[in-house]
Amino acid sequence: MVEKYINIKIDTLYVINQNISLFNLCSNINSNIKRNVLILSTNLLFHNEIKYINSNTTDKNLYFKIFSDYLNDEEMEQCDIKASATFLENNFNNSIFMITSTLYKNMIVKEKILKEYDISNIFHISGLGISNKIWGVELSSLLNINIQEINYKFRFQIVKNIFLKIKKNIQIRYIIQDDKKYLFLGDINRLNFEKNIIISETNYNYILFVFLLKIGLIKADYFISTIHNYNDQLANIILNDNTNKYCICIDGYNPSNMPKTYLDMFRQNSIFIVRDFIDKKWFDKFAKSSLKPFSFFKKELFLKTSTTQIKKILLMLNHSGDWSALINRSDTDILIESFITLSNKFPNLKFVIRIHPIMSHPHHEGVNSIKRIKKYIKSINSKNLTVSKNTLDKDIRENDLFLSEYSNAFIDCLKQGKLGLILNFTNRRSFMSDYEKLGFSNLDSSDFLSNKISDYIQNIQKYVLNQNKAVSNYNKNQIKLFEGI
Repeated sequence: MVEKYINIKIDTLYVINQNISLFNLCSNINSNIKRNVLILSTNLLFHNEIKYINSNTTDKNLYFKIFSDYLNDEEMEQCDIKASATFLENNFNNSIFMITSTLYKNMIVKEKILKEYDISNIFHISGLGISNKIWGVELSSLLNINIQEINYKFRFQIVKNIFLKIKKNIQIRYIIQDDKKYLFLGDINRLNFEKNIIISETNYNYILFVFLLKIGLIKADYFISTIHNYNDQLANIILNDNTNKYCICIDGYNPSNMPKTYLDMFRQNSIFIVRDFIDKKWFDKFAKSSLKPFSFFKKELFLKTSTTQIKKILLMLNHSGDWSALINRSDTDILIESFITLSNKFPNLKFVIRIHPIMSHPHHEGVNSIKRIKKYIKSINSKNLTVSKNTLDKDIRENDLFLSEYSNAFIDCLKQGKLGLILNFTNRRSFMSDYEKLGFSNLDSSDFLSNKISDYIQNIQKYVLNQNKAVSNYNKNQIKLFEGI
């Protein structure tokens, strides 16, 4: 039994996530004569949501906490490390890893919260970072969605995608260079090739392609997929022939201080083709085979910035999920609240929030997560704050200063010579520390954000020179990678 250091008597604890119906939550709170209520959420409740709860509950003492209040960097990393052992024992099942990591994370939060409060009753909803094995009574009546229906649709879509994959053709592209054949499996839209590279294309029926692979009639010096289009069935068939080389191209951002998490889900003999020296650090750290980019890939060098003024600021959101315990679903919400506060202090500037396109995945931040942000921004009715409806390219063209905790799109902005500021208002490591060490500007406290932006506006040349030094540092390291130094 956990020893308790009682500060406050809590009659009812509600453990909730973004899928909560605030109306149903308030109704349940009001139906109970008990007064002291603690609401613990995986996400951060926005000001309008807290206002709604306070306005629609009567004669209650309400307390609000988030999961990340009870977690530190070391504890969260240990959740992943422990889950990795289970992951290896279950045939590299990625869903087992995420379920187990989330379970350990919930155990830490529960143990700490029981030390802080004397709690009589616990109710919870499941999913989006909440493990139903840890908490008390599950109240699905509090949800604003039909979880069974959502899960059914999600599973149906997976089955449908598998069926379509089998039924439809698979796109095969290949490059012949220096008498070697590089065969690409599936989509390559996220890869950047040098100009004048000839990429040939053909299509196969998927079943026929699998059959031809198995009997050895599909040949290549290198079989290649991207990390986002990894197909374990094809990888297994290819690697069954020890003479084949199966490569996985990195088409996203992988910081070197990211834990191992899902790396073991890829076949052991796979070779990772890194985009830059930062990717390489991650794979070297966990003794994964990697190669520098092939010569037909762009070197991905950064352009220097020449920004002269700041009139429009873009916040680029990442998204959360259970792929690492180090990521909390409150991280994005904290950024949004800080950005709103910032917009209020600079009425003459324009502020834009760019939402991550797959945030609303049912297992990431919830099907209503994008609607939730838009509703909140609309309720503020600010003249200088909007949610972007633009393409990424248009947002990059139209904004002057780019803020983000971390994201592949943010790095693309830096590459294109846009002025940036790295933000980390979490209680864990920065996933942009590799860039911070190169000299890119960063801030780790929301308390100083307005002062930082004021300094950017008044002393922009200082930040331009600082970023251009960081760009030079990045480019030197990237050239070394390509030249094999």
